[in-house]
Amino acid sequence: MLPGDLEQIGFTPTWEFPYREQILDEAREVYPGDLLRQAMYSDQHTFLCSLLDRNDRMTMGASIECRVPFLDHRVVERLASLSSAKLLSMFRSKQVLRTSLGGRLPRMVQRHRKWGFTVPWVEYFRREPALRSFIAELPEREPVCSGPFDRAKVRAIVGAFLGGEGTTDALVSQLAMITLWHQGCLDGASAGA
Repeated sequence: MLPGDLEQIGFTPTWEFPYREQILDEAREVYPGDLLRQAMYSDQHTFLCSLLDRNDRMTMGASIECRVPFLDHRVVERLASLSSAKLLSMFRSKQVLRTSLGGRLPRMVQRHRKWGFTVPWVEYFRREPALRSFIAELPEREPVCSGPFDRAKVRAIVGAFLGGEGTTDALVSQLAMITLWHQGCLDGASAGA
């Protein structure tokens, strides 16, 4: 959860992120004045590592062999050698990807718009009775009810979410996932003990 999200539910974060601050300092030192490279450096050492770790664990846990072809070290090194101006111009149209694939893929595949593979949790949380009930009970469930949150604020956010308010979707989804994790990992562990 982002600090702004935590503030919405009555928790004041400390705003201390030593690892991220270290990475940003390194990025400024390695790429002074180049905000694009600094952002890429930061993403490479924070978000991308986390994403790849989760991807690896999830696919292995489901016995799926996942390939990440665009993270081949030769591709990464080649792109890193390009100027920031060239990279910026290519980001807009996926020029590198289209050029490198050349005639290997049909034009229809090359020109197809991006298509994510996500689970429509927000829709399920609002529509499915059991999930809707689970969301309605979030303020009374662990770890929310004993956590550092303002339960009145959590109730208001959950009510707005169930009423169709779209600005609370990500926050309620995160609270739901944390609550499910707590039930499965902590409540289940203590019940087993």
